[in-house]
Amino acid sequence: MDFTSLASKERVQLGEFSIDVRRSLETDSRPVIVLLHGIGVSGTYFLPFADVLARHFDVRVLDLPGYGEAPRPDRALSPTELADVVAKYLEKIMVGPAIIVGQSMGCQTATRLALHHPSLCKKLILIGPTVNKWERNRFMQAIRLLQDTFNETLKVNSVIFGDYMRMGFFRYLRTSKYMIEDHLERYLPRVEVSVLIVRGSNDVIAPRRWITYLAERANNARTAEVEDAPHVVQFIKPKELFEACEEFLLK
Repeated sequence: MDFTSLASKERVQLGEFSIDVRRSLETDSRPVIVLLHGIGVSGTYFLPFADVLARHFDVRVLDLPGYGEAPRPDRALSPTELADVVAKYLEKIMVGPAIIVGQSMGCQTATRLALHHPSLCKKLILIGPTVNKWERNRFMQAIRLLQDTFNETLKVNSVIFGDYMRMGFFRYLRTSKYMIEDHLERYLPRVEVSVLIVRGSNDVIAPRRWITYLAERANNARTAEVEDAPHVVQFIKPKELFEACEEFLLK
């Protein structure tokens, strides 16, 4: 995939961990927006959305440790540990508070970042957040993931499953344990920044009932929905997703 507004990946060493970062070519004094991927995948599935965002923001698409081609730690990392890695990156580049966007399990990482490192987070966008509290077990998550593959395009599935293969089955399983045990609805209410929670209208992993429940528990949250879009809405309908987020992002 060729996105002319984004630079090639660069590797960044952060203590014992390394991440890969792709950023927008034009940065100047634009606000920084950081995109955090979900379980098993890399930031590649964010690139269509990142390309749209790069017209307005200094975009940073991260591949966290053990994801994509980023070096693998000797163990799987929890959302809290991943959030600490993101915090080290933001401290390293010294850009001040950034807009943090998470998708799927990346929502848990993003929210942990806002909770434990509030000075680094300006506002949050959570896209298709996991894990639906009424289906918090591996069996139901596997069923929903399978259902979602039939809603996604062949191109999306090829990107996602390529990343899954790179991560490996056992590391994925260990990470999924952390994901399921991390109850987003318990700590999102303690986050002080404004939150936008978005889903595709066909998202079986993050149903409307779950999104509404999260927003009602948060201090300052609103919801949005992109019509006829599945879980990976940022790849399928990046322009429509931006339109759903535009007022929240630019005000």
